[in-house]
Amino acid sequence: MGFGIEGCLEHFFESVGRKVGNHPVKSLIGSIIFTVACCGGFAFLENETRPEKQWVPAGSLALEHDEYVKATWPSNARFNFFSATCADVAEADCNILDPKYLQRFHELNAQIMNITIDGTSLVADLDKDHKRSEGDNRPWTIYSGSWSFSGDPSSVNGSVVFNGRKCYAFGPFCGRSSVLDVFRGDDYVIQNLDSNQIMLALNNWEDQETFCPLTLATADSPCYNSTCKAYNTPQERYTCRVEATEYCNQKCPTNTMMVNGEEVTIPVNIATCQDRGCIQLGNLGSISTTSTSAPGGQLNTAARQGSLCADVTLSSSITAKTGCEGHYPKPFFFCPCSSDSRR
Repeated sequence: MGFGIEGCLEHFFESVGRKVGNHPVKSLIGSIIFTVACCGGFAFLENETRPEKQWVPAGSLALEHDEYVKATWPSNARFNFFSATCADVAEADCNILDPKYLQRFHELNAQIMNITIDGTSLVADLDKDHKRSEGDNRPWTIYSGSWSFSGDPSSVNGSVVFNGRKCYAFGPFCGRSSVLDVFRGDDYVIQNLDSNQIMLALNNWEDQETFCPLTLATADSPCYNSTCKAYNTPQERYTCRVEATEYCNQKCPTNTMMVNGEEVTIPVNIATCQDRGCIQLGNLGSISTTSTSAPGGQLNTAARQGSLCADVTLSSSITAKTGCEGHYPKPFFFCPCSSDSRR
């Protein structure tokens, strides 16, 4: 029986070869037509990019829950997550809270935040490809301008408006969270961190009763003074403002001036400013205009963003009593973006 099957196959391929040899042009044209017809199926191909469809087994309960959540609580935010670990040592030996890794993490974060999309060039390209006349509908003009995560701030009727902002905002703030929040994103502070300062800031981050815009990475920060930690009574607020002003006069003196009818505070020398939180405090007014009553501006000027070490780092050994200690192989970062279809 095996010889019969083998013989049939031999005769079949022999006949195919003979026909191709006798009709080469027809065979070539037929092959091309057949290939083109098969390739036509690519027009109906849909590229599946949803990770839940790519990696989760079809029919699983998790997919049903995912569909229910999306249908019941729709959102126009897209969350981008990433974690990073040490590139030069094994993960078991990695402590991402070492100063050099936090400093490198800060550099990468700055590069991500500074990504800018030239929407004007995009509109010009779309006009070139699709515009037929001056009266054409051009829905892509909404992309015009420069787009970035935080946007470009401008003053409009006494309020700050962010043009080209793509982040998902929680109130006036862009939503994002990482271990860098503990250091206020201050370039000078982060570039001059040592291990003791990192632990000091992390272990006191959640102990704040009110948000302190100054750094937590140095022991002489007014944030550790009892009056600034409490910040309840008029006397505590006044004393805290005095202490903060004296501190800023040493760490980062500022000048406040009028620009286009608005007060603007700038450091005397940004290169030597050791705590950029002083720039924020400089906008709150002078303590010399007050007595023991609460100053016009409050030290608690913004809603605190951030969380415990366990929320911004992975594989941690944090407890309620010991705080941050041990090795942290990975830092965790998220930044939600607006997924508004118009942008």
